[in-house]
Amino acid sequence: MSEIQIISKESHKTLSTTMESTTTIPTEPSVVLLKIPMNDISVIKKDGLNAIVFLKNGEKIVIQNFFNEENTLDNSLVIQDENGQLIWAKFKEVESDADADADADADADADTEAAAYVEEMPAAVPEVVEAPVSDVIFQPIDAVEPLLYHDAGLSPWLWAVPLVAGSIIAAASDNGGKGGGKKDNTPPNSPEDVVIGNGNGDGFITPDEIANGKVDVVVVLPETGVSVGDKVIVNGEEHIITAGDLTAGQITVPVTVPPEGQPLEVQASIKDPAGNTSSPVTETATVDTTAPTAPKDIVIGDGDGFITPDEITNGKVDVVVILPETGVSVGDKVIVNGEEHTITAGDLTTGQITVPVTVPPEGQALEVEVSIKDPAGNTSSPVRALLHKD
Repeated sequence: MSEIQIISKESHKTLSTTMESTTTIPTEPSVVLLKIPMNDISVIKKDGLNAIVFLKNGEKIVIQNFFNEENTLDNSLVIQDENGQLIWAKFKEVESDADADADADADADADTEAAAYVEEMPAAVPEVVEAPVSDVIFQPIDAVEPLLYHDAGLSPWLWAVPLVAGSIIAAASDNGGKGGGKKDNTPPNSPEDVVIGNGNGDGFITPDEIANGKVDVVVVLPETGVSVGDKVIVNGEEHIITAGDLTAGQITVPVTVPPEGQPLEVQASIKDPAGNTSSPVTETATVDTTAPTAPKDIVIGDGDGFITPDEITNGKVDVVVILPETGVSVGDKVIVNGEEHTITAGDLTTGQITVPVTVPPEGQALEVEVSIKDPAGNTSSPVRALLHKD
């Protein structure tokens, strides 16, 4: 079943979203955005207080309380087809006097009473508009006044692809067509934060964070000052904010990672349909997908293959980890049986690091496993040694 979104004309907020075949309009003036291929529609009719969209497969979509007895409700029905085209299904019976002349011209130009009126549209509207739709006139959104009231901002459903390829629907509402227009110069609030990768804040992009050459960048949305239809701009690419994004409080955008060792700088901002753009928020992380070189060797005690009393101090024996000549740096960590020990410049100079390890009971074996991990979390292959206490 198709998705139905109800948007308040006054607050511009999404009041409800449903996949059900029947929905009810609230008491406040609303836009009903019906996402369905135009070619699937057979006819749209007014049935009492309800608007009914009849589909070619025999199903129907019922929008309850779309009208009232006096025909004074200011509700609008907009179809968004699979190509993102927006078409206003305008009910003739309840059209305003301000639009009457334009519609009269449209009806005069139509080949039949049932034909649809399409203004300033190079590409043909889907063939459904040629069906006997006696209750509505179809018009592209960019050929009529904006449907939302101006005081709360611009249309939240302008996130859809414009009706005419390559064009931009620039909405400048005039309070429902009942007063002078006022330009919107207020930018959205900036993103709260930008998180690159898994969010551990280590400043690195590691192999586990990369998929198909990209890393996820999470843009944390501000709690206020942003609406459905605004766009998050990440490194110049625009991503439309949906109702689901607002609910989650964030939007995730895959970004191509640079070559090994190079930094990825991400700049994110938010732009509203009027073109106002927030201040940017920037975050940087360096690509590090190369693990350190494994240790060259492990020496337990004096290296004779046994742990003797003279090698034990306070229940521990020294384990010497021989560092590799290359592929390891100050700040990397030697991991000995799960315990991490940071490599210093002195360790690199001597070429080894000594770690005390608890010895097992008499006659039992001491198994030592050693690896090296860099600050990005990349870990070398382990090296193991096994000795018995004697």
